[in-house]
Amino acid sequence: MTRCIACGMLMLKASDYSTGDMNMEYCCHCCRSDGTMMTYEERHAGFVDFIMRTQGFDEAGASLMADCLMRELPAWSRRDRQEDGLSDL
Repeated sequence: MTRCIACGMLMLKASDYSTGDMNMEYCCHCCRSDGTMMTYEERHAGFVDFIMRTQGFDEAGASLMADCLMRELPAWSRRDRQEDGLSDL
């Protein structure tokens, strides 16, 4: 069982993976049409939209929720530290 590094989705079958390639670490929802992984900003916008549609949050609340969720995912977990110029301590 593999989880997408960018959104946490459980990937069980080839169609769940980017371009159907089960060697990819990210899912079909976190890739662009060319198969490359979305940027943080692209994925964040997708999360915000999903949270607003499915959970009824306004944009500000959905954005905060997306920030919290993404901070826990492998693809984005070091993002704040890297932006702050911090290395692994």
